[in-house]
Amino acid sequence: MADSLNKLQPLLAREKSEVIFNFMFEFINRAASMKDEKLVSGLNELMPLGDWREKLEGATTSEERKTILTDAFSKSLLQLGQYKHICETPILRPSKDRPLYSLFYATRHDTGIEVFRDCQVRALEAQSKTRAVTKLGDTEKKTGQAEFFHSLHDMAPEDDISPLLEAERNAAGHTLLALTPIQPSSILYKDLWPQVLARHIIRRPDVNKLAAALRADGRLLFPDWEKQKQVPQPNYRVQRASSAE
Repeated sequence: MADSLNKLQPLLAREKSEVIFNFMFEFINRAASMKDEKLVSGLNELMPLGDWREKLEGATTSEERKTILTDAFSKSLLQLGQYKHICETPILRPSKDRPLYSLFYATRHDTGIEVFRDCQVRALEAQSKTRAVTKLGDTEKKTGQAEFFHSLHDMAPEDDISPLLEAERNAAGHTLLALTPIQPSSILYKDLWPQVLARHIIRRPDVNKLAAALRADGRLLFPDWEKQKQVPQPNYRVQRASSAE
């Protein structure tokens, strides 16, 4: 099924390296419920760490199963490769709201996570538009109705990615506050924003805007903020106001 992650460990652990894994979720999800010895052995080698098999027994939804399996792979990859950041982006079936596979990206550099999130957001937006048109085409075939507008795009339903990105943005705001120490302690902004990107599907410019908005609300404090700056700079100290607890 796959080379053992343990066997790949010397390659994964190279200091100047980044990796992208295609995690074939749909196949792995089916195989995880099978008792075939080769499949069992293959999955154990793919995800050697964690108690994911025990957790799967208590899973009641497909989303729970996905979270358990992707978390197990992420944990194994993180520990064996000693990466700083690992991100996962799901690739859905063209006409069904069901994951086909996941792409995992692992990097040791903050710039890597920044570039990945930029690409991820653009890819998810493009995927959403393609899926909307595909779903519309499938509906037309089933109903036999011709399109009433000049293009499929005119008839396509609203994209399905905006609610996700908005939810991630809101969650990122909460994470910014949670990760920032209460005054008089502080953290440098260059050490803060990568942690937010590692946890949420959001671009760095949007994190900068969130930080600026939280400063305007008085919940985040930036003692080094310069008058002409609109967004925080890397070496700014960040503190959480005691009233923002």
